[in-house]
Amino acid sequence: MQYVPIFILLLMIVLNLMFKFTSIFRLTVPLLYAIIVPVFFPDWLHKNETLVTVIWFVLIGLVILSWFVTIRKRIMHKRQTHQSKTVHNPYDKADDAISPSSRAQRGRPF
Repeated sequence: MQYVPIFILLLMIVLNLMFKFTSIFRLTVPLLYAIIVPVFFPDWLHKNETLVTVIWFVLIGLVILSWFVTIRKRIMHKRQTHQSKTVHNPYDKADDAISPSSRAQRGRPF
């Protein structure tokens, strides 16, 4: 009997880590589906095993699709920020070719 609180504590820690992991990887909905369907609908599960499997794979597929969409958005965002940082002024190159004396005549000593 003295090990019951320790067991409950370890179970809570494992469940906490499992839900943190699933939330990071957006697997919360498939995890809830995997927990709720066998617990609350066991008869329906055994009668419709093919449908349950298809729903499971659709949920996992949607999660993977959301990963690809997120990766694509991050790549596009990085490209946009990189392009905005590397926008160059065409007049800067023209100034490089000008001699220092002509820059001073235009009012730009440097």
